[in-house]
Amino acid sequence: MKNKRWVVITPLLAVSLFLASGCAPMLVGAGAAAGAGAVAYMEGELRATEAVSLDRAWNATQAAAQNLGLVTETRQKDTVSARLEARGPEDRKVTINLTSAAPEVTEIGIRVGTFGDEAFSQRILEQIRSHY
Repeated sequence: MKNKRWVVITPLLAVSLFLASGCAPMLVGAGAAAGAGAVAYMEGELRATEAVSLDRAWNATQAAAQNLGLVTETRQKDTVSARLEARGPEDRKVTINLTSAAPEVTEIGIRVGTFGDEAFSQRILEQIRSHY
């Protein structure tokens, strides 16, 4: 009877330790980022994979920046990437990077300030999405 208990407890303990170690969330996030619509906030940057072309995401990003009252400092765009740098509330730097992952898939990276601001980054992403 005691041996059967260990057969059940040992795998559960191993899975619990794996999930608590922080490796599993990174693996789950990495897998989710491969699909369009995936969003992750890591190391001060909000990253999203959107099912839109780079051009459409770029136009939506510029419209969102204007709607949010961001003061654009730099705009750069080529055939595979784009970057918008602006100043937001409290004169914090806002950087939005777009990268074409496929013809109809764009990866968006948003960083607010030096250390990031998840709530404001999410608000920027919602504004971008509203302009698709």
